[in-house]
Amino acid sequence: MNKQMRIKWINQEYEKVVEKNRGVPPDRNIDFVFWGSVESGDERYLYLKSIKETKKINSYYIGVFKGDGFTANMEGWFPMREILPILFRSRMSICFNWYDEDTNITTRLYECMGAGVVPLLVGNDDINNFGKRWEAAKEEVGIELAEQSEQYIRVNNPQEAITTILEYTELCGLEEMIEIMNAGWWV
Repeated sequence: MNKQMRIKWINQEYEKVVEKNRGVPPDRNIDFVFWGSVESGDERYLYLKSIKETKKINSYYIGVFKGDGFTANMEGWFPMREILPILFRSRMSICFNWYDEDTNITTRLYECMGAGVVPLLVGNDDINNFGKRWEAAKEEVGIELAEQSEQYIRVNNPQEAITTILEYTELCGLEEMIEIMNAGWWV
């Protein structure tokens, strides 16, 4: 399946979930999600372990993680259809770009876009080439990133990733609180 078809399929699966929930999108209550495999000693491992060890971040890991006690919440390999419900409840992920001197766009980036998950970018992924789908992905997560997207989601080290996740989580929490107050639910 090519990447654009994959995004469309993920979007369709998301719409099915919303439809089953009578038009209500899933609650994005997972701050950070990662799916894949990583071994200790890999630079990706340093990012993921640092995020996982940050108690203020509600993170969820799917896949195979090898090294010094790092385990996944869902261990093993799963088809995308099985992990989509978790992605639809997640706010952010991280995309690494290692295999061709930072010019390859990882599949995870497209999967994030399709699921409405904000991707943190490590490497030279160029989000400006995604056009309307990127704009739609930004709208789905409820935050305007048009003017600051490149700076907001690009990270250069594990601490920047943690700081960005915490800032975004706080921003999402403030937006939810404002919605509740505007709806009068707090009265």
